[in-house]
Amino acid sequence: MTRRAELGYFPLCTVAGCPKPRDPDWHIPWCGHGERGMHQHTPKRSLGGKEIVAFLCPACTDKVDSGPWGDGVFDIPGIGRVYRIWDLYNKIILERVILPLVGGEGVAAVPSLAESDGTPTTLEDNRGKAPPFPPSGVHLTPTSLEFTRDLNIEEWIAIGNDLALIHKAQRWWWGDWLAHGEHAYGEMYSQAMGESGLEYGSLANAVWVSRQIPSSRRRENLSWSIHREVAHLPPEEQDKHLDMAEQESLTVKGLRALVKPKALCVEHQWITKCRLCGQQLALPLENIASIPSEEN
Repeated sequence: MTRRAELGYFPLCTVAGCPKPRDPDWHIPWCGHGERGMHQHTPKRSLGGKEIVAFLCPACTDKVDSGPWGDGVFDIPGIGRVYRIWDLYNKIILERVILPLVGGEGVAAVPSLAESDGTPTTLEDNRGKAPPFPPSGVHLTPTSLEFTRDLNIEEWIAIGNDLALIHKAQRWWWGDWLAHGEHAYGEMYSQAMGESGLEYGSLANAVWVSRQIPSSRRRENLSWSIHREVAHLPPEEQDKHLDMAEQESLTVKGLRALVKPKALCVEHQWITKCRLCGQQLALPLENIASIPSEEN
């Protein structure tokens, strides 16, 4: 319990639209990070949102408003109106009842992130369930995204967040899927590669990067292409260059210039190393200009 809660001191909140100006549950960060916090609106105030639906610490607010997290309010049958936060991988990290069904009282108490060591706090009847994609009334086809009902703005924004996640993570997903298949099914996994409809080279590249850099060492705020540039390095060198890429906001080309193998001219040949397998290559100088560069 915080010092303010112990003293029972909660001054009248003057924020316009605060649903419970004197309720401590609405003025101590639900994420469990300290006592300072901010009211969370849905949709975002920059999008015209006026309804206050949560109270979070500044860091978590920034991750929701400008970072990799998404949030929304959902009507859960048998429970009531629920506020949820989910991460880049659509995993629920906070869930709280903000308007219980008739007969309930107050805000449902749930463990904070601090109390649970980051374990998602979910309702018992909906444990581990993130908002569905696509939601009802939205249909995906190979050439379109079709809407068959009117969506509220929270649902529309959530779809955009999901599409951004798919775009950013799809090569990691392909690589991890293939790596699992190779481990679980042996040579049969190569048949799945052929039936996927994607180019073999793209899939081979994806699974190689996934093998080289396990999920525990990947950086959410760096692109897959950045990771590809360091995948041929030893783990400690990978971490060193990924740290540098984060701190200096390096582009793929900028990072590539730092990790590019040294080369030298020996008897009219250019000696370098393959960036994928590490094998030394000897190329005639006249062929250097025609070597294609990798796509960013």
